[in-house]
Amino acid sequence: MRRQKTIPRRALAALCAAACALSLAACAAPGAVSADAASSGADGAGAPAETPAPALRSIQSREGYPYVVGQNGFFEDGILELAYSDEAGRWLHYRYDFETMRRAPLCAVEGCSHTTDVCPAVLPQTDVRPSCFYPDETHAVFFLTQPDGSAQMYTQTLDGASLPQLVYTFGSSDSALVPGLTAAYTDGESLYYMSGALHFAATPGQTDDLTAYWFVRMSLADGAVEPVYEFGGEVPPGMSWQIAGDAAGGKAVALHYNSTAGRIDAYDAIDANGEKTPLWTPPEDVVFQIFCEEDTGPSVYYMLETDGVLRRRTLPAGEEEAVTDALAPYASDSAGVRLRLCALYENGAIVDITKIDAAPGEQSTERGYLDFSTGALTPSTLLNMHNGYPRPVSICCVLPARGQLVVQLEEPYTEHSVGSDGQPYTFESSRSEFALIDFDDWLAGEAAYQTFS
Repeated sequence: MRRQKTIPRRALAALCAAACALSLAACAAPGAVSADAASSGADGAGAPAETPAPALRSIQSREGYPYVVGQNGFFEDGILELAYSDEAGRWLHYRYDFETMRRAPLCAVEGCSHTTDVCPAVLPQTDVRPSCFYPDETHAVFFLTQPDGSAQMYTQTLDGASLPQLVYTFGSSDSALVPGLTAAYTDGESLYYMSGALHFAATPGQTDDLTAYWFVRMSLADGAVEPVYEFGGEVPPGMSWQIAGDAAGGKAVALHYNSTAGRIDAYDAIDANGEKTPLWTPPEDVVFQIFCEEDTGPSVYYMLETDGVLRRRTLPAGEEEAVTDALAPYASDSAGVRLRLCALYENGAIVDITKIDAAPGEQSTERGYLDFSTGALTPSTLLNMHNGYPRPVSICCVLPARGQLVVQLEEPYTEHSVGSDGQPYTFESSRSEFALIDFDDWLAGEAAYQTFS
């Protein structure tokens, strides 16, 4: 099971929307890259679209921080997961059912051993961790990268009876086109994601531009890739373009992340035709910010160094409101309490609370709940052993309709492997397991977990 981080809340119903149509009509030659589809202007602006851009929606593998995703799909009634199986020596698709609290391979074949290619849950052979996306709860698209750099794109209907269908094979020379563990969008027929180190040169033999970032479109029907928008110009050290895990009015959200300063310098919206629209340029003294898609639309929660006011800014309208003014102001280089918003929940947010002692230079981190109406900050004392140390419980997903959280717990595990001499051996390790817990029990520090069998 893949380790995961706390997530920002957004309407999970968006992930459970009508089934994504994996159209069989080819959009272009398999694996082809069209250099004409995006402009090569200085700012990457595309030509005016002749047809309306189709609406995009997020299909990242899980709800996550804007630029962190994983291998799992979270839905209101269960979880979809890719996990390595010692028995099969392969990657398997599993489903966790919240009603029965059971974990089982996604296989409806009676008497199946779940160890061979005839099992719908068994993925084709690869030694490299797959990347997977769930356009909806009934379909998956995943990429299996091989040690030589080549990769295969598969789609699959998650009915437990259908085998993975090979869509396209990428050679090692075009492996940079394969999306990794990245945020992504779909318009129902294609996958949209950010790809770096590409040039999409119109002139054969032109050297790749390793500083370029591209927003690209990949057909779910045949794997054809074409550029949608180029974030042109040389990217300064410590700067990168990333796309968020939520959508703004049917458009992708691009973040200009300044890793040197540890902040987001700009938010932009990009539609499926490559039209980019500025959304917001945050002040330089922002100490934390989180972008999320709410029922009322996209917004950013943020706070400045100069005061203790948590603000909410709607995008793209730009309207602002003070969520709470009960927090203490702090400077980024002084001792005190730091807050990091992790997930919106009801009229508040799950937060990471970091306490810094200036004298010895030590810090500690807790996880708790910030009530927006009162400004009250309530730490949760619930801990879980992680790599031998007690740490705040990892929250993967919030389920407001159920009043529950999906968490991951570390547990001892005997791992099987093969040595350089070809002989099998085992060693003790640990792995994560999903569990459910009522929000009230988590906040009260009660380890009343509901585990899967």
